[in-house]
Amino acid sequence: MAIISVIIPCYNVEQLIDRCLASVIQQTLGLNNLEIICIDDASTDRTWDHLQAWHELYPDELEYEFLFSCYLIFLKIIALRYETPPYSLFQVLKT
Repeated sequence: MAIISVIIPCYNVEQLIDRCLASVIQQTLGLNNLEIICIDDASTDRTWDHLQAWHELYPDELEYEFLFSCYLIFLKIIALRYETPPYSLFQVLKT
């Protein structure tokens, strides 16, 4: 069971999301202790394609959802409904 949720709101972060997810997955805590939740706020670049590719590699650890026109605070609230572990980390990517 995961003990930490890593919640990553995404919007047009195609050039950053791979590095971000690779960094999370390589944590020494162990992937079995992590739950990764990515919420894409209707990106207009290829962020969604990158998230789908990562989900194919890690289907049990990575969850993702595509939403339309949400603000960051709403993305966090939505992400919390997926969360199951006792600890959460919000990662915000800046382009």
